[in-house]
Amino acid sequence: MSTRVLDSDAIQELLAAFPGRAGLVVKDLLTGTGFTHNADERFPVASVIKLPIMVELYRQIDAGRISLDQRLRLHDGICRFGTGRISTGSVEEFTILELCHLMIADSDDVATDLITEAIGLDQVNQTMADLGFRDTSVPMSMGRWHYTMAGMADVEINPENDAIVAQDIVAGRIDLEGLPFSASLDNNVSSARDMARMLEQIDAGELICAAASAAMLEMLHACEHRGMIPRDLDADIAIAHKIGQSTGIRADVGIVYLPKPDRLA
Repeated sequence: MSTRVLDSDAIQELLAAFPGRAGLVVKDLLTGTGFTHNADERFPVASVIKLPIMVELYRQIDAGRISLDQRLRLHDGICRFGTGRISTGSVEEFTILELCHLMIADSDDVATDLITEAIGLDQVNQTMADLGFRDTSVPMSMGRWHYTMAGMADVEINPENDAIVAQDIVAGRIDLEGLPFSASLDNNVSSARDMARMLEQIDAGELICAAASAAMLEMLHACEHRGMIPRDLDADIAIAHKIGQSTGIRADVGIVYLPKPDRLA
């Protein structure tokens, strides 16, 4: 009979050798066993913040305030710098469904900012508070986060300033001690425990409603990045996850669907 074993000593060794600050929650959803490290510390999470944005999007869809077939159009107030395909493409109008898929699967920053403009950052943060995710804060769009990184926190977002931001960030002219890399609630931050609990509730069909949870899981299964949690997994092992990375930030949160041990099958 096979069993599922969590080697906490091996995890401790990896953490001890890690040169930075790390937060970690691992939980076996079949047995309830797990491991935590700095679980309640806040961290800057880069594009992992798109997970709570998706949660609020589907909350508003469930409430009938917005629909997946609603169309949003690009405009000059949306920053074109960042990850994703929209900024280099020729299409300028998208459905909410298309944008959500791009936001999660491709981590598209332009898609994210179109969505947050439609649903409102205040609403994202209120929902996080209402759901008990006290260490999760989304005060900035991805565009404003990049502008702040380049020392242009209060500068108008437009194509001309996008070019300046891109030049400064690509050239490394950023303050790694500045707000975008801090654990402040004025930055886009979360904790390992918040993210783990959010994913567990989605997996159980309990976050917002069963239909919304299933739709969000489908989006997370489409994440294309294989460099973090999935890096050493066999290609046929399913994972629903969202990554985030920037200078000095590496984050990945997800659900790994391992084969069930015989005794739990």
